[in-house]
Amino acid sequence: KFHTDFCRVQTKARDLAIEFNGIVKKAPLLKPSKDEVSLPPPIVFLKCSVYEYENSSGVPCGLLVEKYLSGKFTKYNGNNGYVDGTRDGASIELAVGEVKLTDFVQAFSHWVYE
Repeated sequence: KFHTDFCRVQTKARDLAIEFNGIVKKAPLLKPSKDEVSLPPPIVFLKCSVYEYENSSGVPCGLLVEKYLSGKFTKYNGNNGYVDGTRDGASIELAVGEVKLTDFVQAFSHWVYE
């Protein structure tokens, strides 16, 4: 049950991220400034799947899988209210002014919260 619930939530988060990215893309104040070629970073969630099988004792099991991503990753926030605000991080210059790239992660979290 955990595996299928996780995939259902992940799929919903992916759909919301696509909607959020579209809104950000259309927002006049989030357009790059004249000198800036960077765009706000898109929020992306991986597709996941559940493979079901029986173990050697005949007990049904599930295996949650996602595409492997190599590299180093940073946790910027969590469901318990954790926010990593200690990083200076990269920023981009938008019509609204200088914006930290991590602010888009926080904005998405606030936008989907209900």
